[in-house]
Amino acid sequence: MFKFKDKANPVGVIHKVAEIEEKLVKYARMWDEQKTRGFWLSKSDRSRLTHFMLVSLDDFMISVAILSIPGPDKKATVLDAMDRLYEYTVREALPIWLRPFAEPVKKYVIYVLVSFAIDWAVQKYKAGSWGKTVETGALARILSKVGCESFPCIRCRRDA
Repeated sequence: MFKFKDKANPVGVIHKVAEIEEKLVKYARMWDEQKTRGFWLSKSDRSRLTHFMLVSLDDFMISVAILSIPGPDKKATVLDAMDRLYEYTVREALPIWLRPFAEPVKKYVIYVLVSFAIDWAVQKYKAGSWGKTVETGALARILSKVGCESFPCIRCRRDA
């Protein structure tokens, strides 16, 4: 029977990473170019914002994957980036009557939903057969940055 785990994996210490900071600026610029009056106006605006946040989550996860810091610290760094991006995009798009609820909603979205999403993605990545070879896409980019040939790295006996 399927059992839902009630706690996300632990979160470590936030590291300031130049690449993440640059991506936050890039995403803020992208959001400014495409934002409308507010994302509560239509379903397509909410869908666009959700897509925007998921794409940025994926990008942040790829950026920290190659860092030589512990896994919980990588997660903390990504959650911090998502928290700051949420503040810039979602909170500012809320209508005035919803703004008092912005902080509890953010805590749930970032520190529960996104935290579980990170755990899920890492688990699938490590358990999946697609994560074991160098072909194309995200895995190839990550491994080429650190000079590894496979995951886990056979040559240096460490996770990429």
